[in-house]
Amino acid sequence: MKNAFTFGGDLRSLPAIAINDQRSVTFGRNHDTIRELNAQAINPFNDATDSYLATAYILARQDGTPLIFNDDNLNSPYINFGVKFRQIMIQRGEEGKNVKENILKVTNSPTVLIMERGAEGLFVENKGMAKFDIPVLDLTLSNLEGCYRELRNNFTVVVENRNGKKYITKWGTWDRGGMNVVGRDALYFIREPFNGFF
Repeated sequence: MKNAFTFGGDLRSLPAIAINDQRSVTFGRNHDTIRELNAQAINPFNDATDSYLATAYILARQDGTPLIFNDDNLNSPYINFGVKFRQIMIQRGEEGKNVKENILKVTNSPTVLIMERGAEGLFVENKGMAKFDIPVLDLTLSNLEGCYRELRNNFTVVVENRNGKKYITKWGTWDRGGMNVVGRDALYFIREPFNGFF
């Protein structure tokens, strides 16, 4: 996982290396892997933000029990929202809703990862420095449809079926579809009803 999240790494390798076991314990980093805490750190990240993004991914996943290093929760703008997202997905799964994890292969980017959690959630991560900005994003083969609110920034996206294909038709405003994610960021979206947003 560290190789995927560090500079030059490829997020497209993550599905192949993920451990799909409810009993697994997952983490981006811990006290054994942090150079500032341990002179003999095991395979530490050179940039702490890479480890935050790895933790963000772990929190979005369905399987495993994530461990979060306390300072990461305090220093990252998105990790605590990942915890909230995970709690909501667990609750909706217990209600019988589809929250199955699936990494969507809708972009061919080594730095951008898009994961659906059934129809109930969406996780988007851009580990690159540059903004990821595309005007059209086809989600026809996904389970996503409806209105989704981003937990940290409190904006909405809409996935709509048009002529047998599904697209993101609203990304924050009705004037823009597709996807726009700044560099070095992670976003967590939860499905909510249309009423109350528009």
